[in-house]
Amino acid sequence: MLIGLLLEEPLTFLILSAIFILALTLHEFAHALVANHFGDPTPRLAGRLSLNPLAHLDPIGTLLLFFVNFGWAKPVSIDARNFPRPIIDEIQVALAGPFANLFIAVVAGLILRFVTVSPSIEEAAILVIILNLNLMIFNLLPIPPLDGSHFLKAIISAETYWQLTQIGPFLLLTIILIGAGPLSRLLQTLIVPLARLIIGS
Repeated sequence: MLIGLLLEEPLTFLILSAIFILALTLHEFAHALVANHFGDPTPRLAGRLSLNPLAHLDPIGTLLLFFVNFGWAKPVSIDARNFPRPIIDEIQVALAGPFANLFIAVVAGLILRFVTVSPSIEEAAILVIILNLNLMIFNLLPIPPLDGSHFLKAIISAETYWQLTQIGPFLLLTIILIGAGPLSRLLQTLIVPLARLIIGS
């Protein structure tokens, strides 16, 4: 548990907490930014077009982040009817969050490649890369309400998608609680080679 580091390694706790919060904040901000770009004012009117973490963090999701190493931010609400191409633009908005996490990981990788840093900064940068790649790949799973589920709107009926949104959160919770081990191994098979590619090792 992340909270366990508070007394044992307070500096590591602060660094990891900051990385988690930054990753979640930029993820949700990216959704809001792209939605606003495509003509939907809903996120902006809700105060989500902000880099202030308080605008995005969910109380329960944040607490779980510290106690079970898994959490979430408040989803950004959008109204696809405001988009000129509702299905395509909604998919692009959904992809903006994972892409933001990939962008952060790449920036951290470039720092490691081309800047001489202290061992502590190097360790923090590697944590930034691993965490953001985890968030990116996990959010691309095609399970509502994750970002990857928006691809389904282009290939299944609206009624079927609505039915999936009703069971999606329970399916996701089941996977997290029961299938955490296999899911973690699956993520690692994708994350490790991608992280090595970014770092250049």
